[in-house]
Amino acid sequence: EGLKELDAVLISSNSRPLPAKEAYEKVASATNTLKQMGVQYFSKRIDTTLRGGVGVEIDAMLDQLGEGAVAVVVPAMPQSKRILVGGYSIIDGVALVKTPVAQDVRTPVRENYIPRLLAGQTKRKVGLVTLDKVLGGAEVEQALQEQREQGCGVIVVDAITLEDVEMIAQACISLGWEVVAVDPGPFTSKLAFCRGITGSEEPNLPPEAEEQGKTVLIAAGSATPVTERQMEVLCQDPRHVRISVDPIAFIEGGEGAVAEAAQASSKAVGILSSKSQPRAILFETALHGTLLDLDKEDGKRGYPKGMSADRINAGLGCIISQVLEQAGREKIAGLYTTGGDTM
Repeated sequence: EGLKELDAVLISSNSRPLPAKEAYEKVASATNTLKQMGVQYFSKRIDTTLRGGVGVEIDAMLDQLGEGAVAVVVPAMPQSKRILVGGYSIIDGVALVKTPVAQDVRTPVRENYIPRLLAGQTKRKVGLVTLDKVLGGAEVEQALQEQREQGCGVIVVDAITLEDVEMIAQACISLGWEVVAVDPGPFTSKLAFCRGITGSEEPNLPPEAEEQGKTVLIAAGSATPVTERQMEVLCQDPRHVRISVDPIAFIEGGEGAVAEAAQASSKAVGILSSKSQPRAILFETALHGTLLDLDKEDGKRGYPKGMSADRINAGLGCIISQVLEQAGREKIAGLYTTGGDTM
């Protein structure tokens, strides 16, 4: 009911760190739910660095959607300097496997050549359309068709600019394919634009937020060196306040976790009630002290894999929720989260 009023429906499967069978079941269930709702177009949102069992999750979607569906994988996010050339993922000029993200504590990435990475995860044949075809404009359509005729159910496509991404979207629509877009956002967005579902993208920053003296709440759950450097730079500005949170308290759970969340949110509410409201408040668990090995923390306590990370993220979510409730949403300009699991 009310589905026709919605532009999109998003189901978060929380499946990135899960074993293949569990990830498959979660994504298959989500896909069936969307089908029953009458959803017409499908996307599999991925991380730009292809962490997790992307191939397994593609299978889960395609198996529910039937024979006609084909997965077109466009991992590029040019506005974040994340591109694909010759099937190789390049992050801001660095090969994917050489980046800190590839050493992710939960879902590390060991393979830089994306067709090979996916071929190790999906039961379907994986194809590649290279940059020369994309730059050739009309050639991309023919190249996609050739890959399909060769029996590929998953087709990876190079792209280095948003214009490339739009070219791929137009080709898929011209072919009349039932496409499952597998991408970090831009390809899905361009498909919607080319289909006339959305207008041109507009900046979504509220221009009046800073003039109104509102505060951004930042939940920093990502443990990468990049995040650490970004947050250090942020905290050099006296208008920004850092509140450290003890991740062990959240991992342990119980009264300690409740108390840790309460003290952090109480401190933030006090700051927001002061005369000089800060521009941003940063809640961080990973930036002070020793970087935790979350698998080791799970093992020490006999937890299932991933439980420590889930508890830390739940703790951050609890803090943000309490701050919004106690300080009042009118004081908050917006939320910024680092790390897909944290979000």
